[in-house]
Amino acid sequence: MGSGSRVRVDGSARAAIQPAPPLGADTDEVLHQVLAPDSGTIGRLHDASVVAGAECDPKVAHSL
Repeated sequence: MGSGSRVRVDGSARAAIQPAPPLGADTDEVLHQVLAPDSGTIGRLHDASVVAGAECDPKVAHSL
């Protein structure tokens, strides 16, 4: 059984269930929204392995 809301509304079709994004897929977007650094700063954080992107998700790394 897939995940999704158990709430059902009569007359409404159930929306397709979308998989969650890979771990780290939103890292840069969240950093921009929360800390507002420039892209060079985010690049340096990645280079120093302080933060990671989706390439570090074990489920994604095998498919790259």
